[in-house]
Amino acid sequence: MKQSLSPRELSRVVGVSESSLKRWADEGRLRFTRTAGGHRRISVPEAVRFARRADLSIQCPEALGLPGAETESLRETAAHLGRPEADPLAGDADSAAVFAELLRRDQPALARSLVVGLYLRGQPIAGIFDTVIGPALNGVGELWLHDPSGIFLEHRTFDICVQAVNELRGLIPPPADDAPVALGGSFFMAMA
Repeated sequence: MKQSLSPRELSRVVGVSESSLKRWADEGRLRFTRTAGGHRRISVPEAVRFARRADLSIQCPEALGLPGAETESLRETAAHLGRPEADPLAGDADSAAVFAELLRRDQPALARSLVVGLYLRGQPIAGIFDTVIGPALNGVGELWLHDPSGIFLEHRTFDICVQAVNELRGLIPPPADDAPVALGGSFFMAMA
């Protein structure tokens, strides 16, 4: 993944003018740093955050160094499942079915492309986990009941999901220094 973009590069990615991006940056809507020569640079996580918040479509994820949502391959998988009209990037049950099928077929690049594509399309992270990844993993987790290779597949799909989550992690900007901190914990006491 690229580290940062110029306003010109970002303008091509989201389909707005470079001057609009510079104006939004100067207004504080788009965070940026300046190079030693005074040029604006926008980090990739910030570019994605801004595009999602401004409801701008990321038209060329490859320019960010991200996998493109291989929409045609994802649609072919949906059609194979008997859902030819499904939009695999809708973040619904069809997306979960396509994701599960990609996991079963051991197609990690397409599976990661689907997860990243959902996020770039504006799906909330909680929704991606609850609606797509969770149900797909539940289905794969039950395969061992019917198929001796299910345990291997379960381990492999877990690995693919970890890769997808790591790609998502790289797209989320770090929290502000003054952001609240959430702490959690549990307590367990064994009684003899």
